[in-house]
Amino acid sequence: MPSLLMGNRVLNFSSLASTNDKLKALLSENDLPEGTLVKAYEQFAGKGYSTRTWESEPGKNLTVSYLLKPGFLPPQNQFKLTQVTSLAVRDTVSYFYNGSKQIAVKWPNDIYVNQSKIAGILAENSIMGSQISHCIAGIGLNVNQEVFLSDAPNPVSLKLLTKKEISIDNCLEVLSLKLQHWYNKLKASDYKTLDEAYHKLLFRKDIPSQFYWAGETFTATLRGTDEYGQLILEDQQGKLQFFDFKEVEFVL
Repeated sequence: MPSLLMGNRVLNFSSLASTNDKLKALLSENDLPEGTLVKAYEQFAGKGYSTRTWESEPGKNLTVSYLLKPGFLPPQNQFKLTQVTSLAVRDTVSYFYNGSKQIAVKWPNDIYVNQSKIAGILAENSIMGSQISHCIAGIGLNVNQEVFLSDAPNPVSLKLLTKKEISIDNCLEVLSLKLQHWYNKLKASDYKTLDEAYHKLLFRKDIPSQFYWAGETFTATLRGTDEYGQLILEDQQGKLQFFDFKEVEFVL
């Protein structure tokens, strides 16, 4: 069994604006080994895609960023890193919560339990020439928070689901193991397993749903993603349409 790479070096901080930004700053000063992670007790300006932020009560949740160095991965396949982190976080939620509610990956970077968001992911890739020099994979997972003050839609936590307090350290250990598992699949170029697992867990896959695009709401059926991470929607006339990140949104 390979030695654990993810989380082999943990850099703890009491308070950070963003674990992703801190890890980027540290990496600009010194080279760091792959698997290094930055962990914050309090993250007060956690980053999501675009201008979105992540609400997290101090000490209640997991707010971390992992350093990956996937030099083996062609830049055109960088969406695989989002798949890897999404599956790792989804499996972590499943490890602690084995109830009847569905745990799904809401394209491209959120983990949902039924209609409630429990985790967000932000993978930021740095490309140099024909290689991905590094990826900073930021993860915010709601663990023990019970009251949410922001206007984020339908947040939930592991404690709200399980009615139990969960060790943050234990949660991080499980997450690191799950991330290592899926990263090993990526290293082995096992794209088929990654794609099948990711598509199987996509939120509202093969169910007609409402989407918002270009100022209008329309009905379509999510069929999956292409190799570049674009969302594939089938409209009511049976035509397939492809959308980039944040170009289209679910209407929940």
